[in-house]
Amino acid sequence: MIVMAFDLSSRCIGIVTVRLEGKKINKIMSCPIIPPDYSAVTLGFMKTKKKLPTKSGELLSTYYKIGEVSISKAEKERRDDAVRAQKDLYVLANISKAMAGLIDNIKPDLILVEKNAIFNGILTSILLAKVMGTLLGLSGRLGIPVKEYAVSKVRSILNVGKVVVEFCKGKSEEELRRIPDITKRALGELMSKEYGIIFNTDDEGDAGVLFNYWYKTEVLLNE
Repeated sequence: MIVMAFDLSSRCIGIVTVRLEGKKINKIMSCPIIPPDYSAVTLGFMKTKKKLPTKSGELLSTYYKIGEVSISKAEKERRDDAVRAQKDLYVLANISKAMAGLIDNIKPDLILVEKNAIFNGILTSILLAKVMGTLLGLSGRLGIPVKEYAVSKVRSILNVGKVVVEFCKGKSEEELRRIPDITKRALGELMSKEYGIIFNTDDEGDAGVLFNYWYKTEVLLNE
């Protein structure tokens, strides 16, 4: 049996693939899907924003074209929306292509995925929902069953507080400040030690936590 666990994100998708022989783990691998950066150059703008004045003299950070010396608030907002829309389509297209390639080649018997969280930014939540829809579409096309789990559920069998405390021991405040999400990193390190695999991203570690929950509650407990 081959199981693929997905931790979805618009910036990096963490994937853990496991081959099981009965209840025994025969092989475990991980990889990320990181879509390439989108460039506003595709819409005719320069690569980076710069501040341009409005007629009233207010400076606005905006996408711009060569030779432009001013901009209106309405035009700045229109450009922001246009770039965001094209960036989302670009990210979704790249993620879809990469996921399709992996699933077609690996042909898993089961896909595990974390349920979408609601983010502060509605646009990010919409994009993530589209990524989830893409994964469900791919699995549906191949007849692969999908199981969804909430983040709180997959972490519920772990003593998260203790894991984080142990992870922080011996690390300086500066080291900890450089870690984007200490809890994710700590849990990923725990999974790395437990399954003997090196994760290159925190998202792969999250996928490991997801697999760990399924494996221990739905495979080993059914012995």
